Amino acid sequence: MGERMQIILRLIMSSRLQPIKSKDLLDELEKLGYHYNIKTIHATVKQINAFFYPLIQDTMILSKRGTGLVVNKNVFEDGQLQLLIDSINYNKDLSFKEKDQLVDKLMHFSDESQRKRLIFHMEKDEKPFSLMLNLSTLMKAIAERKNIIFDYVSYRIEEGHPREVASKHGNKNGQYVVSPYTIVLDNNHYYLVGYYNKRSDSLSMYRIDRMRRVMTHRGDYIDIREQYDMDDYISRAFHMFVNGKPTDLVLRFRPQILREVVSRFGESIHLRVVDDSWYEAIIKDQSYSRGLAMWILMLGENAYVVSPTHIREDIKRELDKTLMYYKKGVF
Repeated sequence: MGERMQIILRLIMSSRLQPIKSKDLLDELEKLGYHYNIKTIHATVKQINAFFYPLIQDTMILSKRGTGLVVNKNVFEDGQLQLLIDSINYNKDLSFKEKDQLVDKLMHFSDESQRKRLIFHMEKDEKPFSLMLNLSTLMKAIAERKNIIFDYVSYRIEEGHPREVASKHGNKNGQYVVSPYTIVLDNNHYYLVGYYNKRSDSLSMYRIDRMRRVMTHRGDYIDIREQYDMDDYISRAFHMFVNGKPTDLVLRFRPQILREVVSRFGESIHLRVVDDSWYEAIIKDQSYSRGLAMWILMLGENAYVVSPTHIREDIKRELDKTLMYYKKGVF
């Protein structure tokens, strides 16, 4: 898209007057130092419509005789754009500046009337790193099969507060040199998966928001991916599987947490009403993980495992260990 198309599109999209008359548009362009005529305006609008048609399958800007130019259809529907904006604004690892820049780019494809319907929540927090820069550097290194070097965040207590420091457990003067393989998004955080020679018998994972001074690094790129089923490895790493063998989980729970159970396991589970106080769910082929155990423990007295026995006993041991600290009375 050329400069003329960009400036005319931006003025039409941001105009509070809809439709906007071609003469008024020419006046706005004159203020910005652009000297066009009516014929050029309409020719450019045709170019804009042709440019966006493959995306929206419709005419973006209509020229209405006697009234002017009007936005007929935005690139995104309201719900689509709201989803994209929220995914940016609620990302914990993006700085306020990065969020503002990304949302501003999206707003170029939204007219004034749509913007008024959108809901914005953006916290003004700053980060000691750039997630965008880290991601860009890592993606390029992965594509070019180059090693990366970085500091990895640790903390120490200073004057009663945590202070960020660089970990000294790396493999090159305290820093980490890694052969990067892929990037994964889990629970709103990005992770790097790669090879780290201090753990040469397994893959390593690093949270990207905890990486500082990320750069490409010379050296042999070590690729051991063929030794692993990457999808299975990543799934197990994130869900902290204790026993990878799938089993049928029978969970009894209070009626008031039915929505949470369905959200966790989906609508294909089998449910039955035990009595007025309890429901029961049978979840087929469920792999046991630390994440699942923690979720069940979080439900407290509202849920308990009926079977299998090994999961029931494992959760009981976790409860006993926690209870032990409270019984000791040491604070």
